[in-house]
Amino acid sequence: MAKFGDIARRVVNRIAGRHADQERRGRQPQELMVIPGMPSAPEPCLLPGCHWSPETHPRNAIAQVKMNGIRAISLQKQIVTRQALPFDAAIHCLPALDRLERRFGCEMVFDGEYQEMEGFDATMSAFKRGEGAGFFYLFDAVPYAEWKANRFTMTLEDRLAVIASLVDEEETFLTFLPPVPAPTAEKAMELAGGAWARGAEGLVVKDAKSLYYRGRSREWQKLKRAESIDVVVVDVVVPENDLARAVALVRWNGRVHKVAAMPADIRKMIWRDINGRTDGLTGRIVEVEFEDRTETGALKGAKITRLREDKTEGED
Repeated sequence: MAKFGDIARRVVNRIAGRHADQERRGRQPQELMVIPGMPSAPEPCLLPGCHWSPETHPRNAIAQVKMNGIRAISLQKQIVTRQALPFDAAIHCLPALDRLERRFGCEMVFDGEYQEMEGFDATMSAFKRGEGAGFFYLFDAVPYAEWKANRFTMTLEDRLAVIASLVDEEETFLTFLPPVPAPTAEKAMELAGGAWARGAEGLVVKDAKSLYYRGRSREWQKLKRAESIDVVVVDVVVPENDLARAVALVRWNGRVHKVAAMPADIRKMIWRDINGRTDGLTGRIVEVEFEDRTETGALKGAKITRLREDKTEGED
């Protein structure tokens, strides 16, 4: 028998889906377009060394919840990914963003995260289908003129104060992620624990006095939960013999998981597998770090960190 919570969730999803259809009405699939700054503007948190630690905690730190979705940027009446690809699954969020832009009184760039109600797997499925009923979680906004010129004038705390004063809390598909002061590393960890308990991916810890930066920056630091496991590599996949695209298949918890991220020295071992040698990566024990598990049990944010030469298969 279905649980009441599951039934209620399905009902809410159907209602959200109908409302999303109404908001999407008349909007055509978005065309690929050239956007100034986008190809060279990946998520600032992805810069190497930009994961939070107590030693790198900003002096004027605030924290915003990191949703478990896909980075989305709205500008020039479109929603795109951080690689400037059309994000058609989120176009039902555009009317709410248009209304917010009018309250700003100028053309804006809205920076956020898109997530379906059912979580990360559902978000990825919606993205691939090009149709969704999820939410745009807004965490920053800058005038488009400043974005285009790559010159920014307002501090983060000032930008967030303006957003808070203009955003309509009654919007269905647009939610502002308010900042929370995190004066110490201990406070940041406390806030992260609360975010994890609510099913979020973690936090992004930021310097409240910093200006927006269109490219890579160390002013934003991800604080995410990481776990590690020791697993056996059961096979490797190398599309078109392209080592940069190689994927290791590891067995854990009764299923096989794909892991694409790994150090260069471990990746080079895959050449031995390609050439039929027995001293490649296949059959070796490796340590894998991952951030979370998706609703279907897949490892999220998985990466091989090192070989475990001291272990054999089946050993704890």
